[in-house]
Amino acid sequence: MKLSELKTGGMGTVTRVAGDARFVSRVTSIGITEGCPIEVVQNAKKRPILVFERDSLIAIGRKDCDLIDVEERR
Repeated sequence: MKLSELKTGGMGTVTRVAGDARFVSRVTSIGITEGCPIEVVQNAKKRPILVFERDSLIAIGRKDCDLIDVEERR
């Protein structure tokens, strides 16, 4: 599933980061890599998604979240 599909409070593990080399480099530099656990803090419609990963709170645009695949953890 895409990161943008996780609901508020949802947790998952990053399985893939797609996109061009610039996007992948930018995202991996802030710690979002394959195997990284991630938690959605806020997923309000038409707003950036707030995620918590590696002790950091990060806002990611919706279109960028569609390039990040996650496996949901329950």
